[in-house]
Amino acid sequence: MSRENLDPVLEQAIADLRPSASLSLAGKKVLGVLGGDRLPQARLEEFVAGSEYVIAADSGLLRLVTIGAIADCVVGDFDSLNAAIQNHPSLFDSVRSVHADFGQDDTDCAKLLRWAHSVGARQITLTCLEGDLLDHTLDALHTCARLGDLFEGQIRIGLSRGFGYVLNASPNERTFSTQPGARVSLLPLSGEVQASMTGTRWPVTNETLSPTGFTSISNEASDDLLTVRIEAGSAFLFIGDR
Repeated sequence: MSRENLDPVLEQAIADLRPSASLSLAGKKVLGVLGGDRLPQARLEEFVAGSEYVIAADSGLLRLVTIGAIADCVVGDFDSLNAAIQNHPSLFDSVRSVHADFGQDDTDCAKLLRWAHSVGARQITLTCLEGDLLDHTLDALHTCARLGDLFEGQIRIGLSRGFGYVLNASPNERTFSTQPGARVSLLPLSGEVQASMTGTRWPVTNETLSPTGFTSISNEASDDLLTVRIEAGSAFLFIGDR
């Protein structure tokens, strides 16, 4: 999206609603909202209510508008919002600040993550990844893996039927709350992933996971705590609602 093609309303919002230079998200519960439209509205309302700062990536703002929520900041190159604003001229009435990034080397998901980190966020939950464009969903997961070390090697993802976690290699075990009987999957996001997982019906013990080899799909929690260690590579952990 080129800045020269911006709608005047959007151009004005970018000029008037710059984030405060003193903004710090350190220690805050940050929610990033992408543009996928498959998340139930009630679920999005739950995620917004549990957050202290909400960032929309471009069309993620449209998801927030559907539930009457405010975006603390909107980030991106605004190719989607530039088209949508023709039918919704008051769209930015529900926005507190705008950070424009017209670079073409990153997706809006990556721009959201990089900006959140630049203002102090070290933990973040992303939601609205699920939509009808599977390529966008996969790319968002890979983006989380690529930028995960900005967030201590772990990015949480709020999903329709549970939570996901993109986990990068770490010398430390990570522990997650769950319920016995809940669906658990551990899937590789990089070529080979050296992983262990306990607290499941079928434990994973120092296994090499790969997209064309072994994975742990549709496993089952056997306890109320799940422990995962990723010694090499990046993986996606899914913990479903029971």
